[in-house]
Amino acid sequence: MASSAALFRLADRTRVPDPTLQRHAVAAFFRHLLSLPAPLPEAAHDAASALLASPHPAVAAHAAASVACLAASRPDLLPPGRALPLLLAPLAASPSPRLASCLVKAVSALAACALRSGSRFPPHDHPFVQALASGADGVRAELARQAARMVAEGLDGIVGFLRPFVMFSVVRKGDAAFARDLIGALAAAAAAAGKAGVAIPVLKLLEESMLHLGRGDDQERWLWLSSAECLVGAHVVLLRKLVHAQMPTYDAQASSAMLMEALLSQCLFHKKFMGITSTLLGLSKHLFSVEKDLGLCYLPEISGVLSSLSHSLSGLEFEHEQLVGLKLLAFLIEWKYENVLERKEQKHCLSEELLCVMAVINLAISPSKSVKAVPSSAGFIFMKHTATKVSPESGRNYLEARYWTDQLNDYLTVLCREKLTLDDLSSKKTSSESLAVLGASDPRLGMPLFVVILFYIKILCNSNNFSTEILLSLIESLPSLAIHGFVLPLALQWISPMLKRVTNPVLYATAVRLLCKIWIVTDWAFPNLQAILDPENISNFISDREISMSIASSIRDVCKHNPDRGVDLILSNSFCIESRDSVVQALGLEGLSYLCEADVVDFYTAWKVISKELLDYSIEPAVAHRNRRRVTTDKRVAVHKSERLLDVFPQAVLKGKSTHHQLPGAALLTLNFTPKDILNEGKSKGLPRVHASFEQAFTEIAESLYISRNIEVALLAFHSWKSFVSNWMQAVVALLDIKESSKLNKALKAANDIFKILCDHVPVSTPRVAVNIALVIGALCSIVPPIAHLVISSASDFLLKWLFQYEHEHQQWSAALSLGLIFNCFHPTDKKSRFQVINGLLELCPSSCYSLKKLNIYGIDSMEGMEENSDRFNDDPWAIAGLVLGLGNSVVALYRLGAYGTITEIKDILMSWIPNVNSSCELFDEMNSVSLCIGSCLALPSAVAFCQRVDLLNEDLDALFNRYTSLASELLNLNKSGIIFQNLLMAICIGAGSLLSFILDDGVHAVEPSAVKKLLDTLRHIYTHPFPPLVHLGGMFGVVNACGAGDLTGMCSKLMTSQIKHEESSLVRCPLLASPVGEILSTPMVQEIYLLAKDAEDKHIQGSAAWAISFLRSRWLSKNLILYNENGSNRSSGDPSQASSFSEQSLVWNLSRWLNDLKLEKPFDMVPVSTVGTVLKCLSKAPRLPTTDWGVIVRRCMKVETQIPYKPTNQQDLKLLREACLHFTLAHATHISPLLQFLDDLTDILRFQRLEINVQSVLLQHLSHLIKLFSDSRLDKLYEDLTEYLYSSTSSYLNYSCEQKSMIRMSFWEGICKCLVEVVSEESGGFSFNKKCIECLLPLLTLQNDGQPEYMDEWSAAIMCLTNAQKSWLGDMLQVRNAALVTEEEHIDVAKKIIIRARLCATGCGSVNDLGVWWSVLVEIAAAINSVENSIKRQWLLDALEIGCVTAHPSTVLHFVGLLCDSCCIYMPLLVVNSRNVLSDLPVTLPSFLSSSIWDDFRDIVADKLWLLTTSTLGQNNWLMEMTSLAEDYLTVDKQLKLANLESL
Repeated sequence: MASSAALFRLADRTRVPDPTLQRHAVAAFFRHLLSLPAPLPEAAHDAASALLASPHPAVAAHAAASVACLAASRPDLLPPGRALPLLLAPLAASPSPRLASCLVKAVSALAACALRSGSRFPPHDHPFVQALASGADGVRAELARQAARMVAEGLDGIVGFLRPFVMFSVVRKGDAAFARDLIGALAAAAAAAGKAGVAIPVLKLLEESMLHLGRGDDQERWLWLSSAECLVGAHVVLLRKLVHAQMPTYDAQASSAMLMEALLSQCLFHKKFMGITSTLLGLSKHLFSVEKDLGLCYLPEISGVLSSLSHSLSGLEFEHEQLVGLKLLAFLIEWKYENVLERKEQKHCLSEELLCVMAVINLAISPSKSVKAVPSSAGFIFMKHTATKVSPESGRNYLEARYWTDQLNDYLTVLCREKLTLDDLSSKKTSSESLAVLGASDPRLGMPLFVVILFYIKILCNSNNFSTEILLSLIESLPSLAIHGFVLPLALQWISPMLKRVTNPVLYATAVRLLCKIWIVTDWAFPNLQAILDPENISNFISDREISMSIASSIRDVCKHNPDRGVDLILSNSFCIESRDSVVQALGLEGLSYLCEADVVDFYTAWKVISKELLDYSIEPAVAHRNRRRVTTDKRVAVHKSERLLDVFPQAVLKGKSTHHQLPGAALLTLNFTPKDILNEGKSKGLPRVHASFEQAFTEIAESLYISRNIEVALLAFHSWKSFVSNWMQAVVALLDIKESSKLNKALKAANDIFKILCDHVPVSTPRVAVNIALVIGALCSIVPPIAHLVISSASDFLLKWLFQYEHEHQQWSAALSLGLIFNCFHPTDKKSRFQVINGLLELCPSSCYSLKKLNIYGIDSMEGMEENSDRFNDDPWAIAGLVLGLGNSVVALYRLGAYGTITEIKDILMSWIPNVNSSCELFDEMNSVSLCIGSCLALPSAVAFCQRVDLLNEDLDALFNRYTSLASELLNLNKSGIIFQNLLMAICIGAGSLLSFILDDGVHAVEPSAVKKLLDTLRHIYTHPFPPLVHLGGMFGVVNACGAGDLTGMCSKLMTSQIKHEESSLVRCPLLASPVGEILSTPMVQEIYLLAKDAEDKHIQGSAAWAISFLRSRWLSKNLILYNENGSNRSSGDPSQASSFSEQSLVWNLSRWLNDLKLEKPFDMVPVSTVGTVLKCLSKAPRLPTTDWGVIVRRCMKVETQIPYKPTNQQDLKLLREACLHFTLAHATHISPLLQFLDDLTDILRFQRLEINVQSVLLQHLSHLIKLFSDSRLDKLYEDLTEYLYSSTSSYLNYSCEQKSMIRMSFWEGICKCLVEVVSEESGGFSFNKKCIECLLPLLTLQNDGQPEYMDEWSAAIMCLTNAQKSWLGDMLQVRNAALVTEEEHIDVAKKIIIRARLCATGCGSVNDLGVWWSVLVEIAAAINSVENSIKRQWLLDALEIGCVTAHPSTVLHFVGLLCDSCCIYMPLLVVNSRNVLSDLPVTLPSFLSSSIWDDFRDIVADKLWLLTTSTLGQNNWLMEMTSLAEDYLTVDKQLKLANLESL
C-alpha cells in the first residue's frame, strides 16, 4: 500500500503547469519504478496509464518515451506485451496530432526492440494495426514514417511484421490515400536501402498488397495507379544502385518482371477506367528500358510479361493504347533477340512470342496507319531471327527449321493430333501450307493470316540469307486465302503493281500465275484474269518467254477447271496455238483439248483451223504429245441416229435472212443474235450493237409469232422466249464494264436494260407484238438471278396495269399468263406483290374465284362450281381449260401441305374429264366437257408423274395411255369441225406424248411396242393429212414430246449412255431414242419432221416442224444442259473410257446386266424376289459399277409388287428386297447421281413418314452415309424433318405401337452412333447435326418399369451412342437447365439424366466422380427453392452455410450455395449452370443475391458464416481463393485483414 501511495504521489507532481517540472516529475516516477522488484505491481501499471492519459502533452509524450525505454531495457519489470497496450490506449481518446505522433514513435521503437529480440506479433494483435484503427489525427503519417524507418534499418523479420499492417491498410474502406502513401514510403525506403536482400522482400509484399487495392471508385483507382508508379520507381532506383555498386541484380530484375506481370494482369479489373492500361504499359516500357540501358540481360521471367501483354493487346480499343502496347512488345522482343545473338545461344523457345502473333496480326490490319506502322517496323523482329540450327539428319526440313514458322507448324500439328483443328492438316505439311489451310477454313483467320504471310515475305526479301523454297511456299499459300470475299480485294490490290508493263518479267509471270490460282479458288477474280489474258495484252509480251509461258499455263488452267470460262478465252488460246514457241503452243493445244473434252468446242472444226499453224512434230515433240491426247482418245461419236440430224439442224434449216419471219419459234430456240465480230470491238461500242441486234430480232420475231389466245401455244412461245432472253442477257453481261466485279450486279444491270427496251416498244406495238412483249417480260423474270428482284417487281407492276385494261383484251390475257408464270420468281419477303397478283387474277376471272373459294384442303367440291359456270365460256374453250391446267399444277403445293387425299381426288377428276371411248355414254354430248377435256389432257401427265414419284399412283398406266390414243382416233373418226375440237385434238397429241415420255423416263413401267406404234402412227396421220395448222402443230409436238422433249413443266428425258446394251425385248422400258425398239419406231418420224422443217412447201407446216425439232434439239443437245451419265460425271455420250474397264466375264458386269434386263412382268420368266435382293446385296459390295440407269433399276425393285401379275405370298421377301435396295443405294450414291436423288426423295418428311417402318429404320441406321452425301443445308432440313416426324401431332409416328416407336428411336440412336465413331470436322454441318439429333432424342427415352423390356434395346443403343459423343456435349446435355422443375414430367427428366450418367460411368466413359447424382439432386432442390417465398430462400442459404462449417466435405455445400445464388440473382438468365461455373460465378452471383432487401438484417450473419466456411477450407486453395473474393465486401475489417494475410492463418 505504501508503494502504491508513493507512486501516485509522484504522478501527482506531473500536474504542475511548468513543462520543465512536468518532465522532471515524469523522470522521477520512472526512476522509482526501476527501484521496484520485478514484475511491476498493478498499481504501477495504473499510474503509468494515468501519466499517458495526462491532459498535459509534455507529460504524456515524456511518459510514452519512458514506457518504451523501460520495456526495452527492463522487460522483466515491464514486458513489451504489457507496455504496448499502455501506449495504444491513449490513441482512442483522440489526442493531439503531436502527441499521437509521439505515441506512435514509442510503439514503433518498442516493436523494433521486440523484433530484434525475436518476438513476433499476431495479425489480430498487431500494434501498428491497432494504432491505425484508432483513427487519431497524426497517426497515419507517423505510422508510414516509422514503417519506412524500420525498413531502412533492415530489421530481421520486418516483412512478417509489416504484412498485417500493410494488408490492413489496403483492405480498409475509404482510406486508399493512406495506403498509397504507405506503399510509396515503404517502396522508397526499400530502394534507399540499396540491398537486394532487404528491398526485394518488401517490394514483393507491396506487390501482393496491390491485389487488394483499387477496387473502389475512380479516385481509388487513381491512387492504385499512383502506387504502381511508386513501385516501378523503387525498382528503377534499386537497380541503378545495385549496378553502380556492382552487386548482383538478378533477383531485383526478376522481381521487377513479376511486378509488371501482376500489374498488367490486373488491367481486367480496371478496364473501364480509361488511362490505366496505357499508363501501365508506359511504366513497363520505362522500367525495362532502364534495365536495358543499365546493360542488364533479358531474363526468362520477362516471358510472363509477354503472356500478360498478349492478353492485354487483344482487348485494347483505343489507338494510343494499342501503340503503347505494340511498342512495348517490339522493345521486349528486340531486347530478347539481341541477348540471344550476343550469347550465341543454340536453342531458344519461341512459345511466348507465338502467344502474341495473333494479337499483333489483328492490330496489323487496324485502319490506323500509326498502329500498322509499329508491327511493320519492329513488332515482328522475331520472325527474321533464326531460332536454331538443325542438321539435315534431324528428320526435319532443314530449310524451314531455322525459322519461327517451324514451331508454329509444330503447334498446329499438335492441334490436329488432338482433333482441335482441321482434319486435313497433316504433320507432313509445311507451316506455310498449314497456315493456308487454317486460313481458308476459318473466315476469321483469313485476313490476319494473309497479312502475316505478306509481312513474313517482306522480312525474308529484306534478309541477305533466306530460303527461296520457303519464299515460294509462302507465296503459293496466299491464293487459297482469297476464298473469303473480304480477302479478295486485298489480294488483287497486292498483285496489281506486279502486273505493270515495266515490272520485272519474272515478277510479272509470277503475278499472272498467282492471279490464276486465285481465280481457281474464287470465280469473282475472273474479270481481272480475263483482262490480263486478253489477246491484245498477250501481244505485248511475245518476245518474253517467261511471261508467255505463264500466260499460256494460266489459259490452259482456265480451260481445264472451267471450260465455259475457257470459251471466253478462245481467242487467247488461239493466240497461244499460233505462237512459234513450242512450249507455249503445246500449252495452247492442251487447253483446246480440255474444251473439246467438255464439248464446248467441236474438235474437228477446230482442227481444220489449227492444223496449219502447228510446228513440226519431229522437231518439237512437246506439241505432238499435247495434240495426241485429243486425237487418240476423245473423238466424239453420236450415239443416237437422230442426234446427227439435230447437230446439223441450224445450218440446214435456219439459214438466210428470212428465217426470223418464216420460222420464228425455231429461231428463238436455235439462233444467237450476238454479232459475231463483237469481240473485235471495245466494250463501249459493242454493248449498243448487242442491244440493237437483239432488239431488231425481237421486233421481227414478235411480229411473225402468232399465238391467238391459245394457252398451250402461249406456253410454247414463253419457253422459246426464255432461250432468246437468256442469250441476250449473256451477251450483255459479257460486255458490261462496271466497277463492281460481281456477276450478279452485272446481271441486274443487264436485266434492267432489257426490261426498259421492252417497255419502250409498248406504245408503238401491234396487238401481236404486245402479246409477245408480255411473254418476253415473263421469260426475263424467270431467268434473272434472285438479286434482280427489283426488276421482277417492276415487271409485275407493269403487267398488273395491263391486267385491268379491259379495252385491250390481248394485253389482259397475255399479262395474266405471264403473271402466273413469274409468281414463284418473287423475292421470298415480297408478300405484297404476291397478294397483288393473286387478287388481280381472281378479280379478272370470277369463275375461278368462285371455284377456289369452295376448294378446301380435304376435298375438291369446287369442281362442281366450275362445271356450273362453264356455260358462259363456250366461246372461249381456254377459259375453262386454263383453270383445269392450273388445278393440275397445284398438286405440288398440296403435297407440301400434306393433303394427299386432295391430290388423289384431283388426279381422279382429271382422269374422269378424259372420256373413255369404250364406254357406252355419248362422246362430248356437251360443249363444256370439251373444254374440261382439253385442260385435263394437258394437266394429267405432270400430275400423274408427280404422283408416281411420291408413291401416290395406283392406276393402270397402260389403260390411261391407251385412253389418249383411242380418244385421238375416235375424234378423227367423228370428223368434228370447229376451233374447239382443233384445240382438243392438239391437246390430246401433246398430252399423249408427254405421258409416254414420263412413263418411259421413270423406267418402272414397260410399254407394249404396239401401243407406242399406234400412238406414233396416229400422230403421223395428224401432221401429214390436211388438218388446220393448230392440229399439225399438236401432232408434231406430240412426237417430239414422246421422243424426250418433255412437257412444259420441266420434265424431260436425260441422255443416257449405258455400257450395258439392252437385250432385244418385246417391251419398251426406257426413253424412245435410247431403246432399240423405240428408236426403230421413232427415228423415221423425227427424220420426217426434220425434212418437213427443211423442205415443206406449206409454210405453216414448215414452221411447226421447225419449232418442234428445235424444242427437241434444245432439250437434248443445248450446251446449257449438262448431259450426265449415271455415274454422275459430265462426259460426252460417246466416251468409251469406262466400257473398257469392265470385263464381260466379270461377276459385277454379269450381275449388273442381269438386273438391267430383269423382266418382272412375265409370269413364266418370273424370278424369285429373294434372288433379286441377293444380287443387290452382292453389288452393294462392288467398288464401282458399269454405267447404266441404276436409278430406274432401284425404283423398279422398290415397287416390284406393282409389276408382278400375281400378289406374292411372302411379304417378308418384299420387305427384305426394299432393304437391299436401300443398302445398294447408300453404297453407291456417292458416284451415281440418280441414286443420290432417290435418297433425297426418300428422306423428305412427306415421303419418309409414308415408308414402311423397316425402310425408315434402315435409313436412320445409315445416317453416317447421309452425312457424307448431303450438303450442310440439306442436313439442316433432314434434322428439321426428323424432329417434325418424332414430335409433330400429325406424324404417322404417333400411330405406331410402343414397341415400334422404340424400334424407330433405337435405329436413330444407332445411326447417330455410327456418325460419332467416324471423324467429323467441327466446322462441318455433320458435327452440329449429330449434336442436335442427340438433343432431339434424349427427351424421348422412356424409363423402364417392371414388365417393360421393350425399351432395353433402345437404352443400350442410346448409351452406346452417348459413350462416343463429345464429353463437352454430355456435360451440357445432362444438366438440368429448367429453373422450375415442379411437374412430374420434369422430375422424370432429371431421373433419366441421372440414370444415363450412371450407365456412362459403368461403361468406363467417365469416372465415378463425374457421376454427378448429387449434382442433379442439388440442381432440382435449388430449382424448387427458387419458386418459394423469400424467407425460405434465406433460411436455406443460412442453413447450407452452417452445415458447411461442420461438414467434412464443404465443397458440396459451396456448389449448393452457388446454385442457390445462380437461381436467385438478377443474372440468372445469362448463366450456364454446371458444377464448374457455379463456383467461378460466385463472386458475381453471391453479392447480387445478397443485395436483395430480404438480406438487410442478415448480411453480417452471412458474412460470419462465410468466414467460418472459408477457414474450414484452408487446405483447399481453390475454394479459399474464391471465398476470399466473396467475403471481402461483407466481412469486418479484422477478418478482411486475416484473409489478406493468408500466410498467418
